[in-house]
Amino acid sequence: RRVLVTGVREPDTIITYNDFSYEDVTSAASFKPFKPTIDEKATLYLGFTPPPGKTFPNSKINLYFGVAPVVFGDSPDNPLPVTPPRLTWEYWNNNGWTKLTIRDESEAFTRSGLVEFMAPSDFSSHIEFEDLKRHWLRVRLESGEYEFKPKLNRLLLNTTMASQSVTIRDETLGSSDGSENQKFKTRRAPVLSGQKFEVRETEPPSVGEQLIIKKEEGDNAIFSTDNKGRKETWVRWHETPDFYGSGQRDRHYVLNHLTGDVLFGNGINGLIPPVGNGNLRMSFYKSGGGLSGNKAENTIIQLKTTVPYVEKVTNTVAAAGGTDGESLESLIDRAPRTIRHRGRAVTLEDYEDMAMLASAKVARAKCIPLLKLKDTPLNEKESPGEVSVIIVPRSIDDKPLPSLELINRVQDYLQANSLPTVNVSVVGPFYVSVEVAVEIALASMEGASAVEQAVYQRLADFLHPLTGGSGGNGWAFGRKPHKSDFYALIEAVQGVDHIRSLSVVETEDQAGVIDSGRFLVYSGEHTVTLRF
Repeated sequence: RRVLVTGVREPDTIITYNDFSYEDVTSAASFKPFKPTIDEKATLYLGFTPPPGKTFPNSKINLYFGVAPVVFGDSPDNPLPVTPPRLTWEYWNNNGWTKLTIRDESEAFTRSGLVEFMAPSDFSSHIEFEDLKRHWLRVRLESGEYEFKPKLNRLLLNTTMASQSVTIRDETLGSSDGSENQKFKTRRAPVLSGQKFEVRETEPPSVGEQLIIKKEEGDNAIFSTDNKGRKETWVRWHETPDFYGSGQRDRHYVLNHLTGDVLFGNGINGLIPPVGNGNLRMSFYKSGGGLSGNKAENTIIQLKTTVPYVEKVTNTVAAAGGTDGESLESLIDRAPRTIRHRGRAVTLEDYEDMAMLASAKVARAKCIPLLKLKDTPLNEKESPGEVSVIIVPRSIDDKPLPSLELINRVQDYLQANSLPTVNVSVVGPFYVSVEVAVEIALASMEGASAVEQAVYQRLADFLHPLTGGSGGNGWAFGRKPHKSDFYALIEAVQGVDHIRSLSVVETEDQAGVIDSGRFLVYSGEHTVTLRF
């Protein structure tokens, strides 16, 4: 039964809530329910409360900002930003807001990273949002625009970056005897990039040579030390992939990062280190890495050495980026391609090979000539001077999509190593969902649940774009499975007597994807029905 009540009655209480503050406006003749903030610009406030009886520490503070990655297919908030965003950090110092100098690894919240700052001595508490007394920081969008507005998914305190590596300093490799093609070896291997190798020379290099050395290794590449009253000159040498382009006076060396072998020239291609006792040293290098360092979050919990004021540690973010050394099979496959392209992208195969060299995260690449797929993904109108490269990231996701960061990295690499008259566009793949509905006759009702799960798993594995297919090598662009593939796949599952019916539905990400032939298949939502 419905009862309709009419009439006018005033509310007992009216309360508004703005800027973390409640206000009773019951007796007000009129009021504004929503009050705009004082700041006209986009602003983020961070309030800190020191422990009771403590002041804000006069030491370096680390803040980790986790930014949700942008992947291919996300719609930009501002497709044509005029200028990049510029942020201003400020703190309260009793008199007003004052600029704060920070070190920003997040690059204005465009990627996850640390923001570090030294707490100023006049950093003071202050009331904001009506009644919140804190030590306030704020960051304001001073100018520019974001193509993709940043989305922060976490903020962590007392955080620092870590790598699975050991740092070694001032390791003496040996003594030069003045012979050709000398070889030495570091104590630890592999050697990560960023090492510094130095040679003690009998006299300072010439003025012309000093200019070349400083250009290759920086202004501090040549320095002198005092050894028991004797002045010694140390020179940092430059790593090169080989000696083919090295001259007689070029201070070059070749380093095998996997084994730690250091090789020198023969005096014609590459300078021979001068004769000396213990005059070859690796002043700085790091060793470590590998897939074993890719740990899931909250699995690194042990301190190897004590750290003052640190009770325990953990990795709140999963460790990633570690890769093992190249396998022999990979080398055999890559070497002929390297000889073909020689570091310069010209043919379609060159672009595909070099896209995979740009980052270990790229699992597959396909080059499309004369089309700019970044602007018009399905447009078939040819445009001279345009080359598009589709990349697929190495991932176990059902539908791998590259991040914007990976796309930009590959595009910069290809643009730098291609012809200057070519405009390179790097994009992600389009996908076609494959959904299977199958009715299965079982040989026995025992273990029916296990059979059902096995069928689902077989379908998901078979349709994975990178590791699926009959050979486990993934699916080629434009290739779709046949019905016969699924009959053979499902009937091979133990416990399946025969298939009573089977249907396959293909769904495009966007209309016209199948006709373009530039798609990959992936596993959709399947339906498995069991009968005895």
